[in-house]
Amino acid sequence: MLKAPQARRDWFVSLLDLLKVRARTIDDIVRQSGPFFRGTIAYDPDSVAKQWKDRAGTVDILLQARDAIAGLERWEPAAMEETLRVLAERLGFGEKAGRVFQHLRVALTGLAASPGIFDVLLMLGRDRALTRIDDAVSFLQAPTESPTP
Repeated sequence: MLKAPQARRDWFVSLLDLLKVRARTIDDIVRQSGPFFRGTIAYDPDSVAKQWKDRAGTVDILLQARDAIAGLERWEPAAMEETLRVLAERLGFGEKAGRVFQHLRVALTGLAASPGIFDVLLMLGRDRALTRIDDAVSFLQAPTESPTP
């Protein structure tokens, strides 16, 4: 279903406000906006190497994060933050909830740097965010190429 023109305009303005904080040039805004417009994303190899070193552990974190946020009654940053911080605590990360957030950031944007994770989730919307997490899990579970001798 197409969104009403005003709702779509409001979304664009909100996205621009979100991205301009981290941008120095218009090119920066264009580059940062990619994950919000593409259906599928490519994962930056450096971000994958840094954030997803333990593929099986990352899959577990992403699946638990997906389950946690999929059940949210309202798709809003405060509820997302509370839910994901509780998950981080349950996973034994304590005050280091950023470990969960970074795994999600790469899954949602393909990059290690983005606007705040709750803003990213909000701007992507529930369905697209959950699909991105599913896509990341599939990527991580796919056989990796072994180096040739």
